[in-house]
Amino acid sequence: MFIAELGVGLNCTGSCGNQGLDIRFPFWIKDRHPEQCGYPGFNLSCNERGDIVLELPAAVDLYIDKIDYENQVIYASDPKGCLLSQHSNFNSSVFHLQFKMSKVDFSIFNCSLNNARSPNWMVPCLSTLHYDVLAIDSEQSIDDNELLLSCTKMYDLPVPQDIRLSWSYPNCGTCEATGKLCGLRENSSTELETECYGLPRPEKGARKKRLTVGVTTGSILFGVLVIAVYQIYSFRKSEEEYQAKG
Repeated sequence: MFIAELGVGLNCTGSCGNQGLDIRFPFWIKDRHPEQCGYPGFNLSCNERGDIVLELPAAVDLYIDKIDYENQVIYASDPKGCLLSQHSNFNSSVFHLQFKMSKVDFSIFNCSLNNARSPNWMVPCLSTLHYDVLAIDSEQSIDDNELLLSCTKMYDLPVPQDIRLSWSYPNCGTCEATGKLCGLRENSSTELETECYGLPRPEKGARKKRLTVGVTTGSILFGVLVIAVYQIYSFRKSEEEYQAKG
């Protein structure tokens, strides 16, 4: 009860923009929620367009499309192509990365700033003040491309798709499966021990079902009450007429 009240008091749930994606423990929104609302390494942010951004090591920002709290999986996208920089050495102490590679390959070039800049091909998270990094579709002809005259090809890389990140700890899947909330345990022996709390969340359609049952039951009781009042009224009226005749 204390943890539930603490969570409500701290306003530990929220969302970005109008997407309606519920953000709750172990996640928390940086600059909006206090750190006590979430678990270390699970901080998110909202950009100006209302996208949910997950900041990973090596300046990789992924956009979150869906969070499966019960199975502890994040479905994400990489609109800036920054995951290209971690094609062989992606490492995160919190999340395990899984993704499928598309059939489209990109050639990655290290280019001098003397070239005309091409924002459509440039990979911002790999580029620096001294050179640009371009990602060129391998199926395109690059022999006569003036942008690549002073560029050095680094490697070919397939485009990652269907990006999923899973986590093992904190394990809140059991809480989610029973419809309860998960949070940090108060007065625990360790600072990061978690527990389930709160009443089970109603299943989809349960509220509507309860409302229907309530309305039906209320209607029946109201009907019984009306009949009872009418019977009492009729009985008293008959008694009065009988006494008047006597």
